[in-house]
Amino acid sequence: MQIAAGLVSFDQRVRASSLDQLSDFLVALSPFDILRAVMAIGRALRAAKHPLAKMSGLPRSYPKAMLAGMRFVLDQAKDEPGWDVTKAPPAYVTDSRMFLRRTANEAPDELRDTLFRLVDESRLFQSPRVATHANNLTIAARRLGVGRSTAKALMENGILRGEAVGGGSERVLSVVEEASLAELIQEAQSRISVAQLAEQYGLKSSWILEMATLGLIEQATAPLIAIAYKKVQLRKDSATAYLNRISAAIVRTDPEDPTRVLLRDVFMRMGPGPKPWLQAIMAPKFLPDGLGSFEPQGLDSAALNVTRNCAKLLQSGAFCFPPTRFRISSDITLSEAQEHLNCHPRDIAELIKAGALNRSGRGVCIQSVQACCRDLISTGELAARAEMPSLDFALVAKQRGLRRAYRNAGFWDRQQAEAAFDLPRSRLHLLSTQRRRRPPRQS
Repeated sequence: MQIAAGLVSFDQRVRASSLDQLSDFLVALSPFDILRAVMAIGRALRAAKHPLAKMSGLPRSYPKAMLAGMRFVLDQAKDEPGWDVTKAPPAYVTDSRMFLRRTANEAPDELRDTLFRLVDESRLFQSPRVATHANNLTIAARRLGVGRSTAKALMENGILRGEAVGGGSERVLSVVEEASLAELIQEAQSRISVAQLAEQYGLKSSWILEMATLGLIEQATAPLIAIAYKKVQLRKDSATAYLNRISAAIVRTDPEDPTRVLLRDVFMRMGPGPKPWLQAIMAPKFLPDGLGSFEPQGLDSAALNVTRNCAKLLQSGAFCFPPTRFRISSDITLSEAQEHLNCHPRDIAELIKAGALNRSGRGVCIQSVQACCRDLISTGELAARAEMPSLDFALVAKQRGLRRAYRNAGFWDRQQAEAAFDLPRSRLHLLSTQRRRRPPRQS
């Protein structure tokens, strides 16, 4: 208990002396977190009625959980623990692990990792037979970052090499070869998911998938991938090299530069239909005056911008992107429909409710989206083209005799609205409805 008290001493030498006597598992934590870990261990041992936590004869007010935890921690720090784990029946060890795992799940990140490491690696939480095998199936799964059932499937398919030991009166253990595990860890580290890559560079997952479809980013095809991951995985080196080249070609501009306008605002004024985001990102130097970004790094679409001259060329149709090898499929996602119609998710829900958009699987049918593009114009698009704030638009529209096409959706009759605000007819940027090939789904 003197060591526990020394951890929070005002004397730095006393604190250092206490830390020197602790296990390596805990020295990286703050004194407060060390005491929290000690209490968690002590409570787990006492809840499981572990022999290490027996303290008969002590006063009721004595901190028994703290004492049990400190006994455990100090024994763990010794080369030869004073407690022989073979004296503890397996049920006590199992229950102690269960209680400590439950506490670890509710702990802050750094403390949680330490408690889980204690559960998996501490000699006092394992039977001698388990402790002799550094890579049983559970530990191998944790090192790979997958579930135990996935690690078991990898072993059954011969991808993860190992053998079963034990049997009879002993529990059968799957012991994994270190060389095989190290090889799979390297394969797992060489891949990256579409979602991770999209978050890292500020792109949409659908754009990343299109790049993979076009062969610009290579897919990860290691035997591990098909079993361990259900979704498409990409080769990290190929993906980062390609996106870094694009990022390097983008001009980093000042957010206060009056000569630049956001690309999303330009696309809004171009009218309905799919926006050529991907073409602009894949060929940033193809645009007049180049593609810029207000961010110092990355490809966040919210920060991409072009010059005012380029914006005029795009809006007038004087400049067009070269055709790509992909087309919009017969079904599109709800977010893609939202982009086509220049609206918000709530508006899409109202159009579906009103029957203007037809659901198809998890998305909507492209034909119904095209019909809405031809007949309807969103408040956002109309306000952007009329160059007035969206908040003021409803009042102005009412004064000009316009009525919403649907009661709860921000859409107006396109032909009437363009005539009321004296706007030129918008160009419909609609692509033919050929099915688009996506990367095969990993099973």
